[in-house]
Amino acid sequence: MAQSYPYPRLAEDGYDLEVIEQTDAMNHAFLRSPVPSDEQRFAVLPGDTVKLIFRYRDAVEKNGQTYTGEHMWVRITSQGDGCLIGTLDSSPQFTTILKPDQEIRFHPKHIIRIWTDESPMT
Repeated sequence: MAQSYPYPRLAEDGYDLEVIEQTDAMNHAFLRSPVPSDEQRFAVLPGDTVKLIFRYRDAVEKNGQTYTGEHMWVRITSQGDGCLIGTLDSSPQFTTILKPDQEIRFHPKHIIRIWTDESPMT
């Protein structure tokens, strides 16, 4: 039996996660800091906190602007079959389909930042 796709799907779940290739990271004007190397992203472990880009199926109008996604922190809790598993460590501002502490399944290529004591949590 084929393994099911473990990551969120835009059509079914109402959101998905953006894959960021190291070579494409500079094309994202909204990324304020360099994306960690693939070596760093694939080395994360349970207990680490990482930032992902969540994209939403339904855009939200707020304060005269349209939002189709946001960056949020996820605390890694375990590793699954071909994916990382964590809990949302942020409060979504532009969707009601996600809640703090909700389980999120993701790939290291979804990681755009790794929390360190030296980096501010923004």
